[in-house]
Amino acid sequence: MASFANPNSAANPFPVPAKLRRLQIEVTTGCNLKCAGCPRTVAMTAKQWHNAHMPVGRFRSIINHAPLADAIVLQGVGEPTLHPKFPLLVEIAIKSGKFDFVSFNTNALVRDLGYYVQLARLGLRHLSISVDALDQEGAELTRAGTDAALLQRQLSGLLRLFPGLTVSIVLSKMNLERFEPLLRQLLGLGVWMIEVQPLVSYADLTNPLCLTPTDIRLALATIHKLRAEHAEQHILPAPGMTPNGQRCHRPLNAAYCTVDGFLTPCCVTNDTEYFARTSLENLSFKQAWESDSVGAWMAEFQQQEPEMCKSCGYNPRGFDPNSHSMNIAPPPLVLAPH
Repeated sequence: MASFANPNSAANPFPVPAKLRRLQIEVTTGCNLKCAGCPRTVAMTAKQWHNAHMPVGRFRSIINHAPLADAIVLQGVGEPTLHPKFPLLVEIAIKSGKFDFVSFNTNALVRDLGYYVQLARLGLRHLSISVDALDQEGAELTRAGTDAALLQRQLSGLLRLFPGLTVSIVLSKMNLERFEPLLRQLLGLGVWMIEVQPLVSYADLTNPLCLTPTDIRLALATIHKLRAEHAEQHILPAPGMTPNGQRCHRPLNAAYCTVDGFLTPCCVTNDTEYFARTSLENLSFKQAWESDSVGAWMAEFQQQEPEMCKSCGYNPRGFDPNSHSMNIAPPPLVLAPH
């Protein structure tokens, strides 16, 4: 990791980014599904989860305080289209002019195609759809509550509306045998970009669902084979599946903001204590970056890889899916829609 002197802060050894690569804002923690291995599902099982929508006023403040970014992603642990004012949030983000690219991840099961036509008219040009299986048995195993037939219809319709959309696959023991047929079906539908990430375990009960090194090698072999057959389409495994030994730079260029307005080091954790509950609702990004709490964490990050990185599927050094090092703190109690 390179060392940079920051004359504007006594604590943070890194200068304030002039422009982030990615800003991610969690607009809701509610969801219509119970995906196996999801931190929300794990926390709900332990009765430690409370659904909340981000108030529009808070979202406006965060956007006002946000830095410029190549992309903004309006999604965290929950399903963003459940937010009753989600089209307004999209509009606010687009009209701010701060972001080259506005997107979000969805399971595509809550709203009809007319809803997405409305988002496109507001200026949305991209979205990502979570698809772990397209057959009913596989869909119920991986993302309980999914109507596979509806998902297929929605995917076909959304591909016509957003031809460059991304499909995101979480790969685990539950869908490894279905992986090649799923990829072939998605490629046959004309999906241009498919991202593959390994399931990370957040509790002992989900450890058996995670891929082994042998499983990852088999998955990569499948990806390489289909890449050769579909050269104009893209299948991208997460960096943790193809480690190169380098340190991750996400905390330096990819900020994450929880539903309650607090910053965390990156999108793989919603534990607000890492930055001592530093609020992007109340502070500018520059003020937050130069605060003692963020600076102290960054100084430690400069010296060594944090424990939470060890279980991250995006870690280019490789990852341990069963390390349980990413703390998942429950969000606040449900907020009334604004």
